[in-house]
Parts: sequence; C-alpha cells; structure tokens
Amino acid sequence: MKVYFTIFHAYMKTLLQYRIAAFAGIVTQVFWGILLIIIYKAFCASSPGSAPMSIQDFIIYTWLVQATFRLIPFGIDTEIQQMMSKGVIGFELVRPVSLLHLWMARYLAKRLAPTLLRFFPTMIISLLFLGMKLPVSISGCIGWFVSLFLALWLSAVISLLMSLTLFWTISGEGISHMMTVLIYSTSGQILPLQIFPDHIAFILRLLPFSGMVDLPNRYYIGTLSLSQLPMTVLFQLSWIFILLGVCQVLYNKSTKKIVIQGG
Repeated sequence: MKVYFTIFHAYMKTLLQYRIAAFAGIVTQVFWGILLIIIYKAFCASSPGSAPMSIQDFIIYTWLVQATFRLIPFGIDTEIQQMMSKGVIGFELVRPVSLLHLWMARYLAKRLAPTLLRFFPTMIISLLFLGMKLPVSISGCIGWFVSLFLALWLSAVISLLMSLTLFWTISGEGISHMMTVLIYSTSGQILPLQIFPDHIAFILRLLPFSGMVDLPNRYYIGTLSLSQLPMTVLFQLSWIFILLGVCQVLYNKSTKKIVIQGG
C-alpha cells in the first residue's frame, strides 16, 4: 500500500505544477459558466412557474459543475495509450507491483490535482461576482463533501476501466470518445438531471455516472438532506466495488494472453 501512496503522491506533486494550464482552464470555465447561466435564465423566463429548478439553483449547479470539471473522465490517459502502442506495457507488467493498483493511484491523482487547481479560484470568483451561494446548511455541506469524495473514487475507477480496453484495441480512441459522450450526457455535467422527464431522470440516476455530478450537487443545493446520505454512500460504494470487480476480471483475462505492439 505504501508503494501506491508514493506513486499517488508523486503524480500529485507533478500535476500541481501545471498552474498556467489551470489558469487557462479557469478562464474557460468562467466564460462557459456565464454562457450557460444566460441560457438557463432564458429557459426559466420562457416557462415561468414550470421550470424544475429555480434560477438560483441553476446558477449554483452551474458553478459547481465548472469548479469540478476536471473530476470527470474525459478520455484515456495519453501516457497509457503510448505504453500500449510502443510496447512499453511489457516492462510495466514485470514490475513487482500490481499494474491495476498502479493505474488506480495514477488516476486518483490525475482527477484530484487538476480539480484542486481549478476549484478554489472558480468558486471564489463565482461567489464574489457571479451569483454563487454557499451551501444551504452545514448538513448540506457535509453531504456534498462526502459524496464528492466518493465521486473522485468513482471517476478514477471508470477511468481505469476505460484504460483496460486498450488491451483489446490499438489506440482506444473509439472507446474514449464513446464513453466521454455517455458520461457527459448522463452524469448531469451538461444538463442537470432534474430537468429531464421523471422517468428518464429515474433511469439516469441508477447509472454510476450520476454519482459523479448529480448526487453531490443535489446536497449542496439542498434537494437532498443529510438523512439520505447513507443511501447515497451505499449507491456510490456499490458502483465503485462493482466496477473494480469488472476491472479485476478484465485485467486477469487480458494479461493471460497479451500481444505486445511496437518495440
């Protein structure tokens, strides 16, 4: 376990150095957030009294999404892709550590470090100038934090699962693009799940992707209470362990017979 923590710590230190890229990302997220809020205001104005969320909830939700944008998987790690295409994976497999656990530590760092760099500046700017509000209550803040912590693990596991498909493909671009579209459209990243029809929202909330965006944000806004947190934790943990099990099965199957590309 100490080995994997060391790997996680090393990647965190490396990724936290990309401050210029983070600044560019913050500018992009603020611009995109303002644009989305304008669209939501027009949506609410066109249907007064029938909107599923208040305009203030839309604003809060938008800035939460922008602040945690890098928490969401948006493709397979390019370094892992190069390992596969150049045959370096052969060296990785003979290391005296589990490649599966190594990649998991790597993805935890890759999701957490960029998020930390963007989260606080985006939240401060939106709180001071762009209509963002603090959590509705202390209990809402606790629920949001716990659920967001589990969302980090869920995101890392999904990223790991995407990477394991490289054992059966050359580049993984198809899987990467397909999963990115699926995650963004069903997690609440593009549109809050609350604005979907009830039967569609119910189905989407059964998928693991809702645990990365929709669930944490609903605690912050106040549509979920602290009494519902045990069910949320059970839901997120269940998907984490299910997907980890799938990853282990795929890893065991793929490493029994592997053809090294490149060289």
